[in-house]
Amino acid sequence: MTGKNESFSATAPSTNNNAIGSSTGSSSLSKHENNIKLPACYNEVTVEIAKVRGNGIVMTQKNFDNIVCNIKKKFDLPDEIVLKRNTVNRRIARKKIIVDSYETKGGPESPLSEIEPTFVEILIMMSKIKGPLTLPQMKDFINSAINGNEHQKKLIAYK
Repeated sequence: MTGKNESFSATAPSTNNNAIGSSTGSSSLSKHENNIKLPACYNEVTVEIAKVRGNGIVMTQKNFDNIVCNIKKKFDLPDEIVLKRNTVNRRIARKKIIVDSYETKGGPESPLSEIEPTFVEILIMMSKIKGPLTLPQMKDFINSAINGNEHQKKLIAYK
């Protein structure tokens, strides 16, 4: 390092989208979208490779990479996301070609998932105005908000 400004180069604006510190403000949103697309992409890659193998074509690394590349483009996934050949091979060997996304993400979807973002937003706002809620207060707030409506019924049915 020769100057003081060089220590801040990681956060300086950059035209390189892969540079450390370059942020468009939507990286967590993009990550979330990619996590949703990834299981579907794996499913389609596995189906396609199973078809190719069923036709007696040898699956070389080049063939695998071509299939993955085409399907990743279809799902608009970035090149940084890697689909592992071993995962696809294991799915085919276990005859579990299509995997539901909830199986890969640890369980079924929460019955309150459609209103959770609203609660999170309110709780974040409360903390910003110097009125953060404790965990029991948050639980009471959410319970009172869903009391007697369709979301409470969904939650009871889920339990």
